[in-house]
Amino acid sequence: GIATIVESRVGSDVQLYDEPMFPKLAACAVPVGADGNCSHPRANDAARITYRTATDSAVIELKDGVWRYVQRNNYPVQAGNIRSAVAAIAALRRLEPKTDDPKRYVNLGVEDISPESRSREVTIETATGEKLASVIIGGTSDTMTFDPLGGTYVRVPGEARAWLARGNVALPPSALDWMERQIVHVPG
Repeated sequence: GIATIVESRVGSDVQLYDEPMFPKLAACAVPVGADGNCSHPRANDAARITYRTATDSAVIELKDGVWRYVQRNNYPVQAGNIRSAVAAIAALRRLEPKTDDPKRYVNLGVEDISPESRSREVTIETATGEKLASVIIGGTSDTMTFDPLGGTYVRVPGEARAWLARGNVALPPSALDWMERQIVHVPG
């Protein structure tokens, strides 16, 4: 018998995964309704966000229905910013395994938080302290420009493997930027 092996360039580009990066955060807390929609996503249970960068960190908690910046005298934080960050992390989909070599993390921006790192770490917890997601968010992928959702390099703290995830998480450049300080200009 003769076996012919045809190596296809397309074959090597096939996505290896397409699953939620954080299944717990992406899950529905109650059975999905007859309309197929989830009336209570677990992401709605987020009540504490810890945000860390090389230079600072913030703990933002939901208190009496208002998101508050704990280290800044419980100063109110714009809820929309929190909701969009949580929703973006919940929407991340694990696509392609990347390096598990700590020396190469810096290339993707997923190194542990240190004074030299450019990565950002976000942990999302419920009011009872249940961890829904913890992620080190690195750089964006320039190979996924065709994808409207884009791609982001991520790593779960404590895990060796970095991933290319589908999706994009827009985070403030610093912890103080979680606070609502900008005046919104609406064109006339």
